[in-house]
Amino acid sequence: MNKLFTFLFLIVCKFTFSQSAIYLPDSSSITVDSGFILKTISLRGLSVVDNKSVWFSGSKGVFGKSVDGLITTKFHQIEKYKKSDFRDIEAFSAKKAVMMSSGFPALILYTEDGGISWNESFRSIDSAMFLDGMDFWNEKEGVVFGDPVNGRFFVMKTKDGGKTWKEIDTAGFPLTMNGEAAFAASGTSIRCLKNGDFAFVSGGAVSRFYYFNKIKNRWNVSPIPIVKGKSSQGTFSFSFLKKDEFNEDIFCFVGGDFLKDTLKEGDPNSAWYRLNPPLWFRQKFVQNTNGYRSCVEAINSFYLICCGTSGVDISIGTGIDKHWKKISDDSFHVVRKAKRGNLIVLAGANGRIAKLKFKDKDKK
Repeated sequence: MNKLFTFLFLIVCKFTFSQSAIYLPDSSSITVDSGFILKTISLRGLSVVDNKSVWFSGSKGVFGKSVDGLITTKFHQIEKYKKSDFRDIEAFSAKKAVMMSSGFPALILYTEDGGISWNESFRSIDSAMFLDGMDFWNEKEGVVFGDPVNGRFFVMKTKDGGKTWKEIDTAGFPLTMNGEAAFAASGTSIRCLKNGDFAFVSGGAVSRFYYFNKIKNRWNVSPIPIVKGKSSQGTFSFSFLKKDEFNEDIFCFVGGDFLKDTLKEGDPNSAWYRLNPPLWFRQKFVQNTNGYRSCVEAINSFYLICCGTSGVDISIGTGIDKHWKKISDDSFHVVRKAKRGNLIVLAGANGRIAKLKFKDKDKK
């Protein structure tokens, strides 16, 4: 019975997702504060709380919010932070959110009144500090990481929803390699996992997967078979698939070369990694994405969506037949699914926002 249900589920999912399309909201549904033009804003931070509440963050101190599932969206510029590039945002409701800037100075802000006011919880004027992404296990506990400082990745944690942060002693952290860093491309280069574990990915001279096991208090670092060697290359994002069709917990990694964003032949820009021991990569399990991809997000236990400056792909098929199907040529930096719900939203350069819609109205 379980095998039959799984088979039928896969058939329905394959049809549903193959019929999906990107929907760009009408400009009349978007309002913008005076003082900036939305088309000049790059949006890389995105958090979808549920089917109604969606938060965006971007360059020039801009953030946006929708409380009706993108029927209407409002963008605002924080006057004090007009020079800041907010590359990641984590929202917990229509009122509470935490926002992170990359670049100088490194900042983390939080709001509890829907963005009417923002409070600083972290600031660094160290020119070597560059924050790459953050994630949360719940509304209180979270982690943020940044490029290597003194040979090790910078990591902080919070236990109060981003109001205060404490740097983790990195003396026991793995040493990075020359030319190794991380990408603040979509806020998904780091993920919080079960049991207090977390992981992040790197790129540049090498491309590696850093996994911290909280119970064992131990790091596992593995190379990722994705194109590397230049500062524009490496793994940019990963997502977790719980119990795929092989009943395995696995990760999917995407990346490539953002300077050659349409390249899909040659060195791989997509890889899969089995979580359960023994750890190993399935290099031939899935085809390359259709070019460089900066973000990947699990839709459910079987399917994923990924995006980049050269388009949007969805994984379809099962087993060794799983592959990426391009569904849009539109450029996006980030795609996220609702934490509680089925809304899937995208954001990118020129203030572009969108959501995934199914052409077949009967499919949910």
